[in-house]
Amino acid sequence: MKFTQVLTLGMVLGSAVASPSFQKRDAKPLIDALTTISKTTQALTTSVSAFTGDAAEGAKILTQAEGLLKVLDDATASLGPLAVLPLNEAVQVLAPGNVLIADVTKVTDTLISKKDAFVKNSLGSVVGETLSKFKVSAEKLVGVITQKLPPNVASVGATIGKQINASLDKGIAAFK
Repeated sequence: MKFTQVLTLGMVLGSAVASPSFQKRDAKPLIDALTTISKTTQALTTSVSAFTGDAAEGAKILTQAEGLLKVLDDATASLGPLAVLPLNEAVQVLAPGNVLIADVTKVTDTLISKKDAFVKNSLGSVVGETLSKFKVSAEKLVGVITQKLPPNVASVGATIGKQINASLDKGIAAFK
């Protein structure tokens, strides 16, 4: 009788202790989100580069920018419930994070280079407001991603966020 009680207690305790380990901790959702954001940002850069000042083109670019904002906000929402990654998974997020820094810098620089065309079509203030929205969404996303990194590499996530913010701040200042 005592053996079955001990066995039952052992099974109950074992399952209670083992349950947390079933939570999947995988960097793939983070990597996929960063990759999707990068690709969407690259597409926006291509559109901005081709912008010649046509009002209809400008409206399409702003619609595309709103789509990027949605991608950022959707990524933030979907990544929120994820568990903190183990170190070996977390380091995989750094490369797509660095690519994103370059993509954000490129789209910001491209927007600034086309500022006169946007201003000519009375879209300069809208571009500035949109960049401000990007900054808010990016800060939320970086906050969520940083929470998913182990403490010993979370500062790297924060540094990536600072670099993205610096680029966006440059664009916001240019369109004031």
